[in-house]
Amino acid sequence: MLELDHDKLPERIRAAREAIILALSQPKESFGSGALRSAEDALQNLRILEKELKSSMRAPDDHIHLELAGEYVAMVNSARQYVAVSDGVCRLLGLSRGELLTKKIEEVTAPTARERVPDSFRQYLDLGYMTGTHELLHRNGTAIPIRYEARVFPDGCLVARWQPL
Repeated sequence: MLELDHDKLPERIRAAREAIILALSQPKESFGSGALRSAEDALQNLRILEKELKSSMRAPDDHIHLELAGEYVAMVNSARQYVAVSDGVCRLLGLSRGELLTKKIEEVTAPTARERVPDSFRQYLDLGYMTGTHELLHRNGTAIPIRYEARVFPDGCLVARWQPL
């Protein structure tokens, strides 16, 4: 199996969803075998994406970097997009794992802290390690202050452990 490109995953999911919406938006009287085939193809693409995603990811608690094991663990790629999160992170933010894996750090950061994310992330990558406090955003709009410890591992993993304050 080819390695899953997490950077392209949201684009592939959106394309499959758009194909389903397009197929299903056809007038009922013109909903023929072509539209049905398009919808079935798009649904199959979503199934394949889900299978690829599940087989390509390891749960953060099972990851080889036990130094950062914990209840609130998140992994991101170099584009700051989440590629793996623990159940605790999902509960903390009120989002499903599927929702979080389509988001970037900025999208779950409180508005007052968003503009600092790109510079802080560059500094984190340069240093290879960073600790501090940050303010996340729950699905309902509530700010969640956390303390974090983040490391860049030699294998390229970008992993952070959070602790709500």
